[in-house]
Amino acid sequence: MSFNRNSNKPRTFNTMHIDTSNWPEQHRFIANLPNLVTDFNERHWLGLMFPSRDYQRHFDDFLAIRRKLARLDLLADYNRNKANLSELQVKNRLQNSNEINPFAGASLAKAYNQMDLDFGGVSGIAQRVPPLRNNPQLSKAFFNIMMCINAETIVKHGYTYSQSDSNILGGLMAQFYPVFSGSNEEKEFKVYTLIKKFWIDSSLYIFMDVLGDYPDVTSVTWNGQPFVGNIVRSRLPRYNKDRDGLTPPLLLPILILYTWLLNLPSENMRFYNSNMKKAFANGMLTSIRALMGNFINGLGGDGSIKLLMANYLVNQDYLYLFSAILSIFTHPQNGLPSFDQYWTNSANTPATLDPNDQDFTSVTDSCAIFPPTVMNMNNLRNYLGLSIDINHVDKVYKFLSKQKMYKKKKTSKFISWIDKIKTDKTKSVSNMTPQEIQKFQTISAAQGVGNLWNVIQGNGFYLKPPRIGPKKFANSFVWKQRGGRKTLKKTSKSNNKTRKL
Repeated sequence: MSFNRNSNKPRTFNTMHIDTSNWPEQHRFIANLPNLVTDFNERHWLGLMFPSRDYQRHFDDFLAIRRKLARLDLLADYNRNKANLSELQVKNRLQNSNEINPFAGASLAKAYNQMDLDFGGVSGIAQRVPPLRNNPQLSKAFFNIMMCINAETIVKHGYTYSQSDSNILGGLMAQFYPVFSGSNEEKEFKVYTLIKKFWIDSSLYIFMDVLGDYPDVTSVTWNGQPFVGNIVRSRLPRYNKDRDGLTPPLLLPILILYTWLLNLPSENMRFYNSNMKKAFANGMLTSIRALMGNFINGLGGDGSIKLLMANYLVNQDYLYLFSAILSIFTHPQNGLPSFDQYWTNSANTPATLDPNDQDFTSVTDSCAIFPPTVMNMNNLRNYLGLSIDINHVDKVYKFLSKQKMYKKKKTSKFISWIDKIKTDKTKSVSNMTPQEIQKFQTISAAQGVGNLWNVIQGNGFYLKPPRIGPKKFANSFVWKQRGGRKTLKKTSKSNNKTRKL
């Protein structure tokens, strides 16, 4: 796995021309890094993680959080297992401590219980997350790291643990923890820093909130009374689909859907009428969200997460991480099967997409069965997200980061694409007229469509179906501003002269 660096110009990252020559010390450090990321040692990783060489300051901040959690008995013990406590038991203990605010206490109690159920960090019982399975040292360390992250970010960002987090981050934990040395606290801190940079600081966790596990304000009680403090009112909910329409957790599925349909063969979409296409586009968003939490072997769990992190720590561009997620689902060989492939393989199954098939019920019903069906195709369940093809990531990143003039400003294609989705491709339910609502209700009653209006209400907005590109663009990863099949020009001139018989 080669480090993504221009060999001829060591100061540059790939072709993005990130120049570090004005920072001589870091410039020399990056230029002298090994070519293979597998040859990186702990010193190399720490140099990328702490370019300002402020390791001790960040370590002290981490220790302050960890020591408080230790006083509250919210950490796993490396030397023994503890009793499996319920969420209510942990919450009651925190209520009596007077060391933590009510909202943070209720959220941490929930995270404590759920993480122990997921990977047995405290009790050593559960074995749900494969990268942590049968490795108590790893499970306990990951438990403590995630508790520290939750304790820090719950007040700042309203973040709390989601079950999909362990699937996504398990690969990073399993690959990096053995690299680092020192005490248990030091090793925890180093992986904690990587997870923070990758997951929290990039805001990737917001866009991959596939389960919607942000706490409900009304469910927070403290000492038997509803807690209605300023923290709850100002922090939660972070977004409201009834007011905002398109919310961050649904933006990434839209990008995946559009990229998937426009860059892989989808010729069979022509068998759908306009109403069916609307049902498919809107119904697939929930299905894609369900797939995003299925990195059961950990994102980049084969070791490719190291190369991704090395490149990201150099370029520090959040678009690179978005490109990585998009590349997983849209890779021509290792990603989701194309629409046409799925159309063929799902024939005569409950998930069939063909309206002429005897088992076909409706488009929305087929979308609902899409996740379990596609996960069993081509052994996708076992390698989804396991390996990251950096070459394909670079291809996506090059496209998304390309600068262009948009609304009289120079911006990336990624930002302009999102803006077009918000303004032109979606419409919030709250902004719909009674006539538009009636229209979608009428479409829902049409044969083969399914309850489209119910799907739109669940998403909070209506999504225009993408135009399907010509077959010649399949697998080329070229987004066309205007899709559809092009009409060939006539090559022969018409003869309008009168002929003699």
